[in-house]
Formats: sequence, C-alpha cells, structure tokens
Amino acid sequence: MPVGQFNRFPVAWAEGPGHFQYPPRGAWLVQHLETADRQPPLPVSISIRKNHPARRVILLHCLDSCYGHALTMLLNVQRHERQHPGYQVIVLVPEALGWLVPATVAEAWVVHARVGRLNRRLEGLDEFIWQEVQRFEEVQLSDARIHYDHGELSLLPFTRVPPFALDAYDHRPATVSFIAREDRLWLSPPEALLLRFYRKSGLSLRPFVALQNRRWRQLAGLIQRHLPGTRVQVIGMGQTGSLPGLTDLRLRPPLTSEQEQAWAAAYARSHVVVGVHGSHLLLPTGLAGSFVELLPDEKIVHLGEATLQAHRNPNHQHLLGRFLPLNSSPGRVAAHVLAMLREFPHWLSEQRERTAET
Repeated sequence: MPVGQFNRFPVAWAEGPGHFQYPPRGAWLVQHLETADRQPPLPVSISIRKNHPARRVILLHCLDSCYGHALTMLLNVQRHERQHPGYQVIVLVPEALGWLVPATVAEAWVVHARVGRLNRRLEGLDEFIWQEVQRFEEVQLSDARIHYDHGELSLLPFTRVPPFALDAYDHRPATVSFIAREDRLWLSPPEALLLRFYRKSGLSLRPFVALQNRRWRQLAGLIQRHLPGTRVQVIGMGQTGSLPGLTDLRLRPPLTSEQEQAWAAAYARSHVVVGVHGSHLLLPTGLAGSFVELLPDEKIVHLGEATLQAHRNPNHQHLLGRFLPLNSSPGRVAAHVLAMLREFPHWLSEQRERTAET
C-alpha cells in the first residue's frame, strides 16, 4: 500500500521468499519486511477512543517502528481536515502517540505496543480493521505523506502547547535545551567506530554516554560564560550520569502523557534546542524558537527531515535553523547558539522599526 515511506520507495511484495521488487533506495524497507516475515506475530491489544460520530471516513495509518515516521504520518490529520471536509479522520496510532491525537478526529485506534516493536506482524490487526470498517458508509485510506509544507502546519492541536513566540526571542534570560538520548550519541568518528564494536560485543555503552554528557556540560559552560544567566536544561530518555549545572529533565521510559506534555511545554519555552539527528527532534524544533541539529555524514541526504521549524520570513529560517556535522566540537556548537541569541534580536528590532514606519 502507498502509505508513509512507501510513497517514496514503492515496494512490490508477493507471498513467498524473495518475491520483492523495489528501487535500490528502497532496500532498507525490504529488509524490514523480510525481518518481519521471519518473526512470529506480535500479540497486541487495541483500544478505541471515540470523539465524534462519522459515516464517511479517512483511515490514517500511523504505525511504524520509527517514532519520527509515525509522528509525521499523524500530522496528516490537519491536511485531511483542510482538503477533505466531507470526511472525518480515524487514526491508527501506537500508544506512545496517543497523547498527540487531536480532539477533532472521529476516532483513535490505539495499538498498545512499544514503537520499536512495530516492525513485526501484529496479531489480530487485520481482523480488527476489517471488523471496524464495517461500521462506516465509506472508508478511504490515507497516503500518510511524510513530506509537506511545514508553513501550513500548526502543532497546537496535537500538543495543546503554543509554540515559542518569536517576538520574545530577545527576552532575557534565555533558555537553551539539549535534547539527549542514549542511543543517538554526540561522538567523534573514532568514538562512533569504537561504539559499533562495543555494541557487537554486548559491552556497556556507559563510557560513550559519559562522553556525550561531558560535551553537554562543556557546551553549557561556554554558553553561560558568554551569556551569564542563560538557563540550560537537558531533556530526553535515560538518566545515566549526572549533569551538574544543568536543569535535568531527563526521564526513564515509558513516559506518561502528562510527562510528554510537560516536555512539550519545556520545548516551547526554549529559545534554542540542540540535539543529534534521530533524537526525536520533530516536536522540539517545531515548538522552540530555533535549533541546532548535529548531523552524521550518513544522514546528509535526510537533512531537514527530522525538523519542523517553519518561520514566515525565509531569512529567519536560515538564521534560526542550523545544521552542523556530528563531529562538531562544543566550541563550534556554542558559537552558533551564541550567534543566534545575540544577533537575531537585532533582526527583530529592525523588523519592529519597519512595521512602525508603515
């Protein structure tokens, strides 16, 4: 079915081993299918949350073993509500995204399984869907596009949190948030190579998390030295190691919807968020005033796919959205953060003067 990533990389799959047709760039999707085909089905429970009665519906499939893919599919709700007013939307979502489902959808079908386990066949899902769709007069399947104009998107119906008000960017003291994960690490190339060996050998990854924590502390120190009073906080899953001097908002999974919403509010209070590509940056970059993403070389082709920032002025996009190599030093990252915090207020000041003149 042409849903989500399969819109970009169409894959034809017939029953039986090795019966695949796909473009070369779609090979990674085929690997997921082949892996799922070899594993036993995953038993899951599914609950239904009904918000509004509906007869003609669009079924939006948002199940994916990658959180970011699932989230970008969910964001299609707004597009369908705008483009297809004669239909109500039903979303099929993993439990982790349940708190993000807008109240405007007709129903949410919530699959109670960890996102990372959704790369397997789900036992009973097919039967569940066929049973439930019988209740409706007409059912259309969403293509669940993962690329669209971010300028047409509002996160407010999803997060229930207003984003950072850009006009407040020159308010001080500033808040900078580090988005930290223990499986997406800020490492140099030699360190990343050694990390692969540790993973294959089943060794503890704590030394690498410690390296990342040291870089967060160094980055915070540089920012606060040059802009005293700046509040620096770290948000993310995992609580390995201490981070003295930083406001530590890290948590261990699974998170409650209240904890997720508290994180969203923290993103929206942030002048700048900093994180490694793949660290669940969609919501932080969509809610904060600006961002710095640390990008591994192998992810250069995916630049921009993990961020949601959308400013009306194209210049603001350049000034407030920075992409740096993953092996950037804390000094280089600090230079970009400080440049945004110091220089963008001048742009705001000129903008206010131009507006006053007219």
